[in-house]
Amino acid sequence: MKIQKKCGIAAIALGIISLLGQPILAQNSAAPTFNSVKRSHNNRLEQLSKQLDLTEAQQSKIKGFMAEHHSKAAHIRKDTALTPEQQKEKLKIIRKDLMLEIKGVLTDEQVAKFKSLHHHTAK
Repeated sequence: MKIQKKCGIAAIALGIISLLGQPILAQNSAAPTFNSVKRSHNNRLEQLSKQLDLTEAQQSKIKGFMAEHHSKAAHIRKDTALTPEQQKEKLKIIRKDLMLEIKGVLTDEQVAKFKSLHHHTAK
């Protein structure tokens, strides 16, 4: 049972990472503008909303989670006191936190659908 739960959480995390896209993972890209980041978050949220049939309340919470994640990630990337390895580790931790926050607002049915969607895209 624990293995299934861990596999489920891992599948959700990987799926959300793929939905959130490369700009969050990319560290060497040019700094995005505020408007481009806002559009990118909105596009990702819209895609996630359609796939999982999110409620307005869920969309609002996830949008806040994504904005907070982006702010934390930007702060980490700007911290010149951190080595690239330290930055990578800190970014990994905040991505994990984001996945847990998003998972926390999904219903069991949405989690199951998300796993299914991720399984099809991983093939």
